Amino acid sequence: TAEPDAKTYLGHLLREMLPAGEPELPAAWTLDEQLAAAVELLHRHDFVTADFTLADLRRYFERYWINIMAAHRYRPSPYAGRLTLFRARDRADLPAEVLGDPTLGWGILAAGGVEIHEVPGNHFNLTRPPHVAALAAQLRACLERLPEAPGPAAAEPPPPPPAEPAWQAGAEAALDLAGAGALDLAAARRDTAGSVARSGEIEP
Repeated sequence: TAEPDAKTYLGHLLREMLPAGEPELPAAWTLDEQLAAAVELLHRHDFVTADFTLADLRRYFERYWINIMAAHRYRPSPYAGRLTLFRARDRADLPAEVLGDPTLGWGILAAGGVEIHEVPGNHFNLTRPPHVAALAAQLRACLERLPEAPGPAAAEPPPPPPAEPAWQAGAEAALDLAGAGALDLAAARRDTAGSVARSGEIEP
């Protein structure tokens, strides 16, 4: 398959973004010349904000072109299940071999068949008003027909902590008592030494 042409795809992009009837950019122009003219067209139709520049369009088109090349080189694997295709009504820019297939090429990949739902708009604007309302309605209807998935299993309570051995509890209690006793004895020893020293019986 021949490599995609950037100027051709810029033309596809503009036709899908701009109102019908807008004249195409001259094919003899360079890509940079076409991008500069495209910025003016986008501003004229209020498709972009006032501060949108040629540099912004270049960055956007570079990302768009990366996606085009990735799609061109991608080779999908067969899928064992059934697919649901939301097919845009306006698809005049698709290749003839794709337009001739109601499934747009997905039929040869989905072993379980393809369920087709046609929605208004084209590839770019079907997710924007006013077309997105129709897409959302059809998507909701498809989801409501799905069988309910089993809910998550109830989480089991965590196991209780292991019982403390009796010898461990007794040993810890003995250590606590011994510690308290040692502190008391030390305090008593200091008090006693101070009293004796004050009575003059021994030197402090």
